[in-house]
Amino acid sequence: MCTVSWAFSSQGYDLFFNRDEQKSREKAKPPSMGEKSGVKYISPEDGRSHGTWLLVNEYGISICLLNHSIPVEERKDRSFLSRGLLPLRGIDCPVVSEVVEIIRSMDLTEFDSFHLVVIGPPRELCLLTWDGTTLKEEHLDTVEVPLTTSSYRSDEIISFRKGLFAEITADVNDEMSKALQDFHHYNDPDTGPFSVMMNRSDACTLSISHIKVDTDKIKFLYEELAWDEGGESSSTQVVLPRSGDKCPG
Repeated sequence: MCTVSWAFSSQGYDLFFNRDEQKSREKAKPPSMGEKSGVKYISPEDGRSHGTWLLVNEYGISICLLNHSIPVEERKDRSFLSRGLLPLRGIDCPVVSEVVEIIRSMDLTEFDSFHLVVIGPPRELCLLTWDGTTLKEEHLDTVEVPLTTSSYRSDEIISFRKGLFAEITADVNDEMSKALQDFHHYNDPDTGPFSVMMNRSDACTLSISHIKVDTDKIKFLYEELAWDEGGESSSTQVVLPRSGDKCPG
């Protein structure tokens, strides 16, 4: 259960990600700066697996993970490695194609099904979908925005959110980032779990992330939502200089 959308600009791109999980899920750590092989990156950390669902490195390469429905019945009783380890494999990659090659080379039978979106400047995107048996690869021109998943009333919720996205972004030009923000914060009690920022008895949107890649810097804005009465939402922002001299384009 998650929703991701993006929009490119002449400077880079904006990417928004709503993380929906069970309310019993362990609390995640907000995004912080890290480094691997001399490459700096920003990422939150999952409280269960210590992996992540989203990261961006100094080259402006973002990797985000969404769950995918399980198409093979016999996989339900299997034990898998955490899918949150997958984005970490591409931390130090300077281009989208290197991340894709790393995922292609892995034994994915160790992981449950997933969607992995890899995006980078100047205008590159690859969607990798593992259904438990086959890895499918799609690129920018064939991937429809937004990408949203739900284990509850899946087809209805996906259809509703895609329609809402089309409505909010219609006739939007220079204000696409604001339109994406409005879409990811859409919450209507009348639509319940259909809302993009959703809340139901067992699950809710735990956080909303916004990665903004410009020519010289990268911002990671993170909202941790509180739905309980008396709880307070919190926000974190981490800024990283972009390595434009190393980043193609």
